[in-house]
Order: sequence, then C-alpha cells, then structure tokens
Amino acid sequence: MGVPASAVSGGTEVPIGTYTFVAKLTSAKAACTGALVDPQWVVTAASCFPDSPGGGIPQAATSVLVGDANAGTGVGRSASVVKLVRRVDRDVMLTKLDVPVVDAATVAIASSPLVAGELLRVAGFGRTASTWAPDRPHTAQFTVNSVSATTAAIEGVDGVDTCKGDAGGPALRVAEATTLVAVNSTTWQRGCLKTVGTRAGSTEARVDDLADWIAQAVREPSKLVNDLSGWCLDQEYPQGADKPGTNKVGAWECNTGGNQAWAVEWVAADTARFVNRQSGLCLDQEYPQGVDGPATRQIGAWGCNGQRNQQWYVQGTPGRAVVLVNKQSGWCLDQEYPQGPQGSATHIVASWNCNGQRNQQWQVS
Repeated sequence: MGVPASAVSGGTEVPIGTYTFVAKLTSAKAACTGALVDPQWVVTAASCFPDSPGGGIPQAATSVLVGDANAGTGVGRSASVVKLVRRVDRDVMLTKLDVPVVDAATVAIASSPLVAGELLRVAGFGRTASTWAPDRPHTAQFTVNSVSATTAAIEGVDGVDTCKGDAGGPALRVAEATTLVAVNSTTWQRGCLKTVGTRAGSTEARVDDLADWIAQAVREPSKLVNDLSGWCLDQEYPQGADKPGTNKVGAWECNTGGNQAWAVEWVAADTARFVNRQSGLCLDQEYPQGVDGPATRQIGAWGCNGQRNQQWYVQGTPGRAVVLVNKQSGWCLDQEYPQGPQGSATHIVASWNCNGQRNQQWQVS
C-alpha cells in the first residue's frame, strides 16, 4: 500500500499539554513520528530506519524531540537515538534515547486487542493538507476496517488520511485512559499536500500484543557514567565477577562487566530504582537504623526493599546527563572530588547536598 506514512491531512493540531508522549524523529533519510513508552524509549515504525533494517546501532544519526514538542521553535526535550530494537514480524522499531526524558508523559500499551469497527485517534508530525512540515503534531479520528495478526487497516473519519511524516505515529484508544494500540506504517495519502490520488486508508502495525516484548526490551541494563570523570558506577567485586561481591559501590573505569550494568526500573514518572545486573541488588543510600533514623553519606548495593532510600528522582540537565536525587534524603549521587571539580577524582561515590556540578551528573547509556 502507498508509501511510508507522513502527517494527518485533515486533522487538528494537538493542544498544548496533551499527548506529550508524541515524538518527532528526524534523520537525513526520514522524518517520522513515534511515541514515548518509557522515559528512555520511543516506539516507531521500522521503515523509518532504512539503513538499519535489523536494528542495532543506528547507521544514520537520528534526533528526537518530545514533550509538547514544537519543531519550529525547538521547544521540547531533545535526544538522540543510540540503539534500535527491531520487531521482526512487523513494521515496529523500539529506539533507545541517549538521555531519559522525565518531563513528558509516557503512553501505556493497550491491554485488550484491536477489533474491527472501533474508533482510534492517530497523531503525527506529517504534512497536512496545507503545510509541508508542521511544527506541532496533528490528530484525527480513524475507524478500524479490519485486523490481522500484525496489522490493522484504518480509514479516516470525514475524509482525513495519514500523510508522509506520520510513519510511526501512535494510534490511540481513547477511553477511560489513553493507550497505544498501533503505530502508523503506510498510507495512500489522500488529501495530503501535493498528492493527487483519491484512494484512502492507512495500514497500522499493531503493538497491542507487544506489551511483554516492549517491557523486556526497555529493562535492558544501562551504564551510569559520571559526566565529569567518565567512570562508571560499579558494584565492587574485588576478586572478579565470578567471586563474591561486596556491598560497596564506587566509580571505576568502564568495562563490560555486569557489575557496572544497572536495570532502570521506573516506580513513578520521575523516579527510578537501579538494580545491579550482576548481583540483583539495589542502589541504596544507607540508613543503618532504618529510614526513620539519620542518613549517612554512604552509597551501597543492598537487597531491594521498596524503601525511599532506594528510590531516586531523575532530573534532567541542559546536557545529556541527569541528576539522581535520593528520595529519602534529598541528596545527590556524587563522585567525590575533595579538591573540587578541577582537582583529582576519587573512586568514592557518596550522597551529598546537590550543587549542580558535573560530578553529580550521570549519563544513562
């Protein structure tokens, strides 16, 4: 069918403050749309990455703008795609961002299957009937005509259609809650600027049955790299990874060991816990007398317990790093530089009053 989809021909502009999970993806080869399904992952169409059909490291640099995004003014949170995970049986790609986005909503995957006859709302940054590259996403209603195991055929209400640039755009079920059921794949582009065809309709790639696959992919462990030293957060195994570990956490030269890999588990929109892949223990600001007692500066890795001293607010910075603020103490995760950031680094990681310095900023890679 047609071509990879772009924008909604007869839709309306998405109001500010709604659908902030809608993302614009731009590379030298394609302009597409996607949806933020995790603070560090956007789902879109695999056809948006013609140079990387199998996933992996993207061959073409791709930028992402999300969160009340305005492509004309640059308003929104910008990020870059650093990894692709392809769903091999359909036109779906998960894209990992180089920085978590915590100031935009994520959209949940639908919990019940698509059915013919239901109404969906599709959003995208594609061209419209009158604008080649709109600054804001547009949205319109579509009817599901038919459903297969991996796709759905949809047609716009009141003659609208998806357009070039809408590929990967979310198809949403809007009921008690807004949930994601599919991403836009191909379109006939009826009514889109500089198209003359009269045939209408689009094909969506279903994601309503991919919740488990997405959850597994986004739980892939990441490194936490100090923005000043370039060293990685490390649960210390002094005798090697095949020997018993310690509860100590430091910052050491990055390697491929599982003791430097941390699964990011989001417990709220702006709050995460970090689980070490090697040990299964959680990053913990130590409270020896319990969370009702006084805090210490010490950071360790301990059995996950759900307490606030194992939860961290993730706060953005102007760059590609984040600040990790302990939910219990309000102090920041800090690689210690006793003589200041201009001095020599130590391997000590502790929790200190937040100060905005780069030794308290961490890249999640």
